[in-house]
Amino acid sequence: MIQIRYILTIISLLFLTSCIHNNDDSQLTNTYSINYLELNETKSFNENGTIEYRIKIPIFLNKNLENINRFILESVAKFLEKDKLNANINVIDLQLLKSYVDDNTELMELDNYNTDIEQLELYTTIEMDSIYTINDIIVLESKQESYTGGAHGANSTYFAVFDLKKNKLLLPEDIFELNELTVIAYDYFLTERGLSKKSIDIEKEGYSFNDNKFHLNENYSIDNKKVTFLFNPYEIASYAEGQITIEIPLINLESIIKKEYKFIINKD
Repeated sequence: MIQIRYILTIISLLFLTSCIHNNDDSQLTNTYSINYLELNETKSFNENGTIEYRIKIPIFLNKNLENINRFILESVAKFLEKDKLNANINVIDLQLLKSYVDDNTELMELDNYNTDIEQLELYTTIEMDSIYTINDIIVLESKQESYTGGAHGANSTYFAVFDLKKNKLLLPEDIFELNELTVIAYDYFLTERGLSKKSIDIEKEGYSFNDNKFHLNENYSIDNKKVTFLFNPYEIASYAEGQITIEIPLINLESIIKKEYKFIINKD
């Protein structure tokens, strides 16, 4: 009997609707309200296959935070590989999610019509959460894990840094002078891996960057002590290398932090 479980879990961003406090008692200057869309269904296909869907996504009710809602839906659409979700940014409802469930169940039925594997366990999960707030900046973390067949599963982590007051996703260059940050990050990258700048060939060391030249990605988190850049498996190295992180103390970046974001540094 073929037992197929295809688990799609989107766990809510845990935004508190009251003021949110971090470790040094900084807080959001405003309050934000959200509702959640939930869908829990188990679908059967062929004779023995079942697919379990668990979807839960937050929707900000504040009219001035439409960019965050757009980011959330685009993240869901990308994860579910569903263009229809992304195209309906202004129609975030259960019917839209159910359309994905129905379409995906049909696809799974076709993909597994002739399968002769006795047992096939498939799953995909994603958990999104807020991990840090300071003033009107909030950092979101999305952890994803899936197995859809093959030698091993896949896992990845993504960060998103939002300025809620500006209703804007902040890229590294919004907070830092990017060229100077890249130079400093490269030193940390080499030092943490016991490599030297002298005549180094990154590609020969097992790391793959465009033009064989180190660069930062946009997958970063920040708190009042450090900034962390994360590269997921296969992004710049083999699967065996796992996730690669570069952590830089903010105190060493003070001179290249833009004036409006100097407040993120805690010098205590």
